[in-house]
Amino acid sequence: MGNNSMPSEKNDSHKHKVSDNPAASLQSDVSDPRNYYKYAFLQSLTSTVLLDTTGRIIAANDAFEKLFGIPAEIFIKSDHSFITDPELVRKGIADMIIRCVNEKKVFEWTGEFDGAEAAKLSSFKQFTKIKLTLRTRFSPVFDESGNVEAIVLQHEDITQKRLLESDLNETSSLLEAAQNVSRTGHFSADLITGKWLYSEVIDEMLGLESKPVNSVDDWGVIISEDQGKDSFGEFVNLDGNNEYHSSDFRIRRKKDGEIKWVSVKCRIEKDPEGKPLRIAGTLQDISQRKLIERELIDSSRKYQTLVDQASDSIFVFDKQGRITEVNEEGCKTLGYTREEMMVKYIWDLTEPDSHKMILKSIARMEEGENVAVMRKLIRKNGEVILAEITGRMLSDGQFQAIARDVTERVRLEEIFKAKEHQFRVIFENMPVGVVFQNEIGFITMANSAAQDILGLSLEQLQGKHSMDPEWRAIHEDGSDYPGPSHPAMISLRTGKPVKNAVMGVFNSKNKAYRWLKINSVPEFKEGSGIVTGVFTTLEDITDIRLTTLALEESERNYKKIFNATSDAIFIDDAATGRIIDVNETMLKMYGYENKEDILKLNVGELSADTGPYDEENAQKMIRRAIDTGSHTFEWLAKKKNGDLFWVEVSLIKTDIGGKGRVLAVARDITERKKAEEKIKRYNLELKYSNSTKDKFLSIIAHDLRSPFHTVLGLSEILYDDIENLEREEIKKISYNLHSVLKRQYDLVNDLLDWARLQSKDYRIRTKNEKFDEIVNDVVEIMNPVAEGKGIIIKTEVDVPDEVLLDAQMIRLVLRNLISNSVKFSETGSVITLEAAILHSEDKNSSLNVSITDTGTGIPAEDLNLLFRADTRYTKKGTREEKGSGLGLLLCYEVIKKHGGEIEIKSDIGKGCRVSFSIPAGSQVC
Repeated sequence: MGNNSMPSEKNDSHKHKVSDNPAASLQSDVSDPRNYYKYAFLQSLTSTVLLDTTGRIIAANDAFEKLFGIPAEIFIKSDHSFITDPELVRKGIADMIIRCVNEKKVFEWTGEFDGAEAAKLSSFKQFTKIKLTLRTRFSPVFDESGNVEAIVLQHEDITQKRLLESDLNETSSLLEAAQNVSRTGHFSADLITGKWLYSEVIDEMLGLESKPVNSVDDWGVIISEDQGKDSFGEFVNLDGNNEYHSSDFRIRRKKDGEIKWVSVKCRIEKDPEGKPLRIAGTLQDISQRKLIERELIDSSRKYQTLVDQASDSIFVFDKQGRITEVNEEGCKTLGYTREEMMVKYIWDLTEPDSHKMILKSIARMEEGENVAVMRKLIRKNGEVILAEITGRMLSDGQFQAIARDVTERVRLEEIFKAKEHQFRVIFENMPVGVVFQNEIGFITMANSAAQDILGLSLEQLQGKHSMDPEWRAIHEDGSDYPGPSHPAMISLRTGKPVKNAVMGVFNSKNKAYRWLKINSVPEFKEGSGIVTGVFTTLEDITDIRLTTLALEESERNYKKIFNATSDAIFIDDAATGRIIDVNETMLKMYGYENKEDILKLNVGELSADTGPYDEENAQKMIRRAIDTGSHTFEWLAKKKNGDLFWVEVSLIKTDIGGKGRVLAVARDITERKKAEEKIKRYNLELKYSNSTKDKFLSIIAHDLRSPFHTVLGLSEILYDDIENLEREEIKKISYNLHSVLKRQYDLVNDLLDWARLQSKDYRIRTKNEKFDEIVNDVVEIMNPVAEGKGIIIKTEVDVPDEVLLDAQMIRLVLRNLISNSVKFSETGSVITLEAAILHSEDKNSSLNVSITDTGTGIPAEDLNLLFRADTRYTKKGTREEKGSGLGLLLCYEVIKKHGGEIEIKSDIGKGCRVSFSIPAGSQVC
């Protein structure tokens, strides 16, 4: 029934004169001057009722009937008493009537009259549609003896007035909030007196310590130099009277000199002579808008450049086939100018019989299908080219076609078919044996040379496998050559070629071993990394091997030193320091092909040639080895291509052939150096990580300990004074205890989840899950919390297939992110969760998820604190909700464990958008 106000006493002491019988008096002739009051009563526009001292209505005017919608006769005939009416008793009106009679004073009552409630408690069901806010005045009517014989009730309907007051207060609050959120200030000035008034927002916008802006000249001072200090004055003196003007200005803030853009909108009032009198308007910070406009212009320019520089022809056309846009490559490919292309239809570029097929393609694109076709296009000079075309429908209803000229590619394919025939001829006549094995290692093809070398016919070879023990394969040392080590098997497993493997194979036809040099090269499925087979060449080196063994035996003594090590070996002349010989490892290590090229150089030219790594210092090292017999040191060497690398050099003084020599052994230690640097870096990272965790744990220790002071204090009050506490006090203490412990429980849960994620042994448990079901589960859990604040959670999930992920951990992420959005959003807000699978050009896929709200937002300077363990970032929600400060850190760790990324974009007062993506690709089922 609304809020009731207390009655207020009035000092009205005058008495209303009426006849002995008020009811009879009101029914007399209105023309009688004595009935002036009666006539005024009946004609009054204010709802007026006359009650007797028992509270019964004895008369009412038309305004009463109009206000309540019930004829007065119904009340009069019903013998209804205001004193006994249950609703009026409840509101205190009945008591006010009694006091009016007894105390002979005027009273007022203001409150809401709800007809539906009144109808429930009385017999007047007509009230049900009435709901009013009334101010009622109770005035006693006295007889000639000074006794109260009746009471006048006057009702003033103030419903609309209350609504207007409420709307006005709300509008004022909204205006103030809007100015703060939109960074818009208002100002006004009397240009004659120089008196200026403006809002505090302008102080902050202009960087003013106080309010020094008192005139047009003062405003000119803060205008940036590149616009001139008279620009605002000129703006004030614009032609016209009582007109609205607007303009954008660059200003320099007084406080820090920062340049800002502001938009001024004002109304300038001038006298008949055109002299400015008054000005009033708004000042809005539009720096961000100007920045976005500039970025949009740059982005548009870059996009146009990208399209124009594309290597493919790009066409845009409408439903009628009329070309509306074309890039430079499209004009160049077909030989037209841009102006010529813009008046053509898409089928003008194709053969006449292609018209119907193009219309069918347009129909398919309208249904959302991406179309890929091969078409012949006709150039301006009549030349026909073959194009591979992909098409799709754009968001504006037009169509985009991307065409690539494949005329040359098709020609090459035809050539390839001819070459393939030639290959067959060459294959069969090659002097080197060649076999082809399928993806599981069975021989499907072999040329004649291979059949001779292996002593088997093609029919006998087909279906044989490298793992077959009948090959009786051996190494050069006579040991077994196991099938899995066969070059063909290695190539099939690794997808990499294996070169110059030597193997002995038993020839069953000649009953003797044949020694083979084997090279295996894998074959791949076109456009992918899938191995479909392997080609293996077999070179019979049986005779060569016998010769080589003899040569190796004769040279073994000399090569014992040179070739027994993987290190680079130099032999220097002890007298001159000149290089006289090097081994093959040295050539490879330093990037040289010929030994002669090395022998022309001095040691300095093989060194970094800077600082201590030059020719002079190299000779010092050689002399030291000669003096002491040996010397070991680290040296920065230089390859032929100029690359520097680290070597460990051991110099040994020796005699070879009776001549003094210095044997230099250089070992590449670049990887060791990198490992040392890596260890140093890891140590620094470990030190930082330990420091971060120590800081984090100190924060957590403080937050875990602090609330227990509250818990101990409240529990001590309950323990000591529970007998003396009121029920409400106990309830309040219990609520506070529950709130503190609930926050601690949430903090401990988050802390345990974070600690679990930090464990090196922890691995996410992924399996194929339906992502939309996960979203529905989380939204169902979060909906009651959101609905409690009047917030709607909206989902737009386009993930039709299963995704490989850890469902429990992803639920944790979604709960935390939605909970944050609810916490920092106002009533009436909408939180949107979007998810889709994004397919990239490298055929990898990712699950992209975003949660967007229109809440309070996060300051830009705080965004880099959200995912740091050493700084626990937390703030209260729109209803003073508190958080653990670990939610976003947990989300970051979970997404990182999934190999994904997470980012946050936010503007203060505009809301927040949290996006994360995790790999999907082949994981999408």
